[in-house]
Formats: sequence, structure tokens, C-alpha cells
Amino acid sequence: DRLAVIEVRSFSQPTEADRLAVIEAIATVDPLELAKEPKLDGLLVDLRKVLEEKGATITTDGTPPTPGTKDLALWAILNGTPFIAFGFFDNALMLLVGDLIDTQLSMSIGVSTMCACAIGNIVGDVFGIFASNPMESAVVGAAKVLRLPMPHLSAPQKLTSTARLWKSMGCVGGVVIGCGLGMFPLVFPDRFRLWESNNTLWKK
Repeated sequence: DRLAVIEVRSFSQPTEADRLAVIEAIATVDPLELAKEPKLDGLLVDLRKVLEEKGATITTDGTPPTPGTKDLALWAILNGTPFIAFGFFDNALMLLVGDLIDTQLSMSIGVSTMCACAIGNIVGDVFGIFASNPMESAVVGAAKVLRLPMPHLSAPQKLTSTARLWKSMGCVGGVVIGCGLGMFPLVFPDRFRLWESNNTLWKK
């Protein structure tokens, strides 16, 4: 009986962790199936009130509301920032590894300059993928510490064509910036190079 009393009290007084667990569990269930449950009618009134107090927009027809420009811009920046790391390693390692193979190993292993570049590109892509994930976590963590604004988009809003377009533009921008920074081997001073390199900005 005592155990039952404890369980009733814990259920009637949910903690923040309990509420978070229930809210996260909603994403694991088909929303169309949840909408058919009449048991949720009493809870929806209070939930709608809380969501509107937090700034959420609830439409009458069930379609996701159009995201605001600010949220879309933050969404693009959030998704594009990790691609700066990807583009940097992609370009930098392609130039370095490709040049190393071309100038130091091509005669012994018998590969062409373009083959050396292709091998360098594979190495750069692999390192870029592994670098982008930690950078994404670092960006989110830094934003929380510095209290920077974050995009407020629901899961359905993230799947809209508008949000996808802004996400793609952010990723493209991140890749362009990263690849531009990754061109540094082309202007690296000759006296600091570890081997006689063909990496130059201008044609000799």
C-alpha cells in the first residue's frame, strides 16, 4: 500500500524530467494517430495555452505554419556552419595529399596527376565528414553557453520546401567558405613547405 501511495504521488507530481520524457515521446508516435484519440481532449486545452504562451503558432487546418524569416536564417546558419569544416578539410587535404602523391610518389606507384588529386579528394571528404559532426555539436553548445538565438522550427516545419531551401543555401554557403579557407596550401610560403610542391595560386 505504501508503494502504491508513492507511485500515485510521483505520478500526480511529475518532475521536469518526467514532462521532458513525455514530450520527447510524442515524436515517436504518428501525429495522425494521436489526433484520433478523444482521451487527449482535456489535455489539449491546457497544452494549447502553454504553447501559445511560449510563442508557438497553431493553425486551424493542421498544416505547419510558415516559418519566419529570422528562424529560417538561423536554421540556415545552424546547418551551414558544420559545412565550413567539411569544405576546409575537403579542399585542404585534397591539395596537400594530391600534391604529395603527385610530386613524391607518382613515379614509384605510377599514378597520374589527376589520380593523385582523386585520392586526395577521398581523404579530404572522409576527414571533412568526421570533422563536421563535432563542429555541429560545438556550434550548438557554444550557442547555448553564449545564449545566442536558435531557430524555433517544429519537425513538420523543417520538412517544408521553404525550410529545406534555406537549409540547402546555408550548407552551400558553408561549403563555399570552407573550401575558400581550404585553399591555403596554394599560398603557403615556400620556405615552410615540407616538400617541393606544385601547389601554387597562379600558373607557372
